[in-house]
Amino acid sequence: MKPDKISFILIPPNHKQQKNFKLNYKTFKILFVVLIALLILFIGSWGLLWNQARKYSNYSRKIEEFNDQQAQLQQLTKDFNKLCAFNNYMRQLIGIEFDRSNVNTDEIVGKDNEFALVDMSHVPDYAPASGPVTQGYMSASRKHYGIDIAGNTGDAVMAAADGLVVFAGWTPKLGNMVVISHSADYISIYGHNDRLIVKGRDYVKKGDLIAHLGSTGNSTGPHLHFEIWHRGNAVNPKNYIADYHDK
Repeated sequence: MKPDKISFILIPPNHKQQKNFKLNYKTFKILFVVLIALLILFIGSWGLLWNQARKYSNYSRKIEEFNDQQAQLQQLTKDFNKLCAFNNYMRQLIGIEFDRSNVNTDEIVGKDNEFALVDMSHVPDYAPASGPVTQGYMSASRKHYGIDIAGNTGDAVMAAADGLVVFAGWTPKLGNMVVISHSADYISIYGHNDRLIVKGRDYVKKGDLIAHLGSTGNSTGPHLHFEIWHRGNAVNPKNYIADYHDK
């Protein structure tokens, strides 16, 4: 025979008087079923929410990775455009047309962008010629990307830093020109030389003789036209070489 009521005894921890109360059996059964249902609902909801939270965390991580990749791609595109502009400029100096359509931009995507510590021997901070600066660096609109250093025909022209000679020859604009590639993405250009000492693929050290100053190409008198480029951007040589600082 089922009981009509269920008794509950509450025993306080401080040994005070016990409390008794009775609950109708049907009411207890209903409360028990409701409690089990709530427990099942809680466990199911917790599992569902946990799964959703895990998916949200994965989506957030993928979005962050996507944003990082987008930023890297934008930076690569910007660097590529700078290099294309510099390549175009160099080809104009040498007298070769630059066809950008032949360049495969996919080749540069996904490569690591790592930079080593800069060896100062590869930074173009050595004065390539002795003499006063007769024309300074100007904005891109004037297209005078370097400085002009006056001198006498036959004066020594020296390498501004260690590097590899990537071009040594005649150009319509700068006459006998030398281009040296240095580490840390530096390139130096020496124009209007009378006679070249180095040739392509020669490796030179800072201060080595590479040419003799002259007035070849589009020039009004003997002088050295000297440029420094860093990561595809022309920079003012006066900011690198103390001998050419404004007094």
